[in-house]
Amino acid sequence: MIDLLKSQVQVKDGQIRELTDHNRNLSDTNLKLIGRTVQQANEIQTRLRLTGGNKAAKERAAGAEAPAAEESRAATGECVATSPSGSTPRSWRH
Repeated sequence: MIDLLKSQVQVKDGQIRELTDHNRNLSDTNLKLIGRTVQQANEIQTRLRLTGGNKAAKERAAGAEAPAAEESRAATGECVATSPSGSTPRSWRH
């Protein structure tokens, strides 16, 4: 009877070790995710501070084009891509 209880305790100890490791890995992943979220929030705040939260100011700073220019590009089949920061557009043909 005592041997049976000892083996059950060993099995439970192993399960506890596995769960502890899993919990540690989960906590590490959670910390990384929270850290990245904080970084993104800081980047957003910085960009909003730089543009004053004004979309028009952001478009002027990025050199936004007039809608007529965009329509003429669409008519010729030309596409425009901008980088995620909204920097100078790069053009290419279809």
